[in-house]
Amino acid sequence: MDVLKKLLPALLLVSGVASCDKQESTPAGSQFIKSGNENCDQQQIPGEYLVYWQNGKVTVEKATDEESFLNQYLSDHQDEIIKAEPHYRVQMEEKILERGWGGEINWGAYSVEADWAWGKSQLGSEVIVAVIDSGLDRSHPQLQGVVALNNQEEINGLDDDGNGYVDDRYGYDFVANSHDVKDYTGHGTHVAGVIAARHDVGQVLGVAPGVKILPLNFINANGGGNIIDALNAIRYAASRNVKVINASWGGEACSTLLRDEIKALIPQNILFVAAAGNKGNDISLRPEYPAAFALDNMITVGASTYDNKTAGFSNWGVLVDIVAPGANIFSTYPFDRDKDDSVADGVTSLGGTSMAAPFVSAAAALLWSQSPDASYVEIKAALLGGVMPGPYPVHSRGALNIPRAMGGLGL
Repeated sequence: MDVLKKLLPALLLVSGVASCDKQESTPAGSQFIKSGNENCDQQQIPGEYLVYWQNGKVTVEKATDEESFLNQYLSDHQDEIIKAEPHYRVQMEEKILERGWGGEINWGAYSVEADWAWGKSQLGSEVIVAVIDSGLDRSHPQLQGVVALNNQEEINGLDDDGNGYVDDRYGYDFVANSHDVKDYTGHGTHVAGVIAARHDVGQVLGVAPGVKILPLNFINANGGGNIIDALNAIRYAASRNVKVINASWGGEACSTLLRDEIKALIPQNILFVAAAGNKGNDISLRPEYPAAFALDNMITVGASTYDNKTAGFSNWGVLVDIVAPGANIFSTYPFDRDKDDSVADGVTSLGGTSMAAPFVSAAAALLWSQSPDASYVEIKAALLGGVMPGPYPVHSRGALNIPRAMGGLGL
């Protein structure tokens, strides 16, 4: 699409950088980067290869096997290609349905002291957060009016703004290649509610209720997606002037192109917030991606509990930057999927680092709304430097705290 040609040529992607434990260049062409990690190889989509072209475009090309791709396709187009790699699957971080907890429904928001910001009318206004996930239930009462509209586009079957996407007024669905944004699993709606659920209706208190959400579907009904759709969603988000991208997904798919795409957000001053993963591992030893990329413009988030402990399911280690509430998190959920109690009230309790990441995304938005000229470096430093210290085995040794982070920016 034309928008892909516009966005990337000016951004030099790092060529040949390893994102996994081991990378190999094949004899047939140094442009082909393949992981030596068996777990990554298991995520490869058979017969599909991701190609990054000199003109900035990224495409999926098909071949019967790797040898034919290298000796025929890659060889024939060698002068036009910067790099190529196997095409990988990725997975939504598993959502953990949690029932029967009788605590405060908004304990997470109060734990990070979001109410301190609310009391000062600091709500995240004018900041756009892209939720690259399974979509969004735009009909949910607590999410009415929170979508970042593309005012240059109307629903008329035309590409009014010439960006290569037809009718993308309310976001985009890269799974179905459609403007009709919906939620395939409920996961994206839950994540969005943590960030921006309205306070004037319903039970959930979004951390930053003034934020606008840009919903971008790339996770299908089975909870899976692929790298090309993730790349296209990231590029689209960058074209829409977002400040934060929330990525509550990952896995063992070692894509150098995904790493490079996130790094390419740096000149646009965009912060990428990733869920650490839910396997209870030290990801410096058992990496998951994008969580373990350790890029300057990334924050990787583990999950904490209401009693200030690290959640047992949460990944940890020096490559995890911070923890945030991630157990028994109540948030918005599509009514037709709401089965956690006898009444479908549009609120469901889930656990996982997927739920922790949006607390940090929302906090970053709050900071940016009060300091709009800040760099991602300053926002990240304020968030990590302003943690509440605790027994957390992560890089900052602390949990998200909004007043302390605001203090780090002199606010």
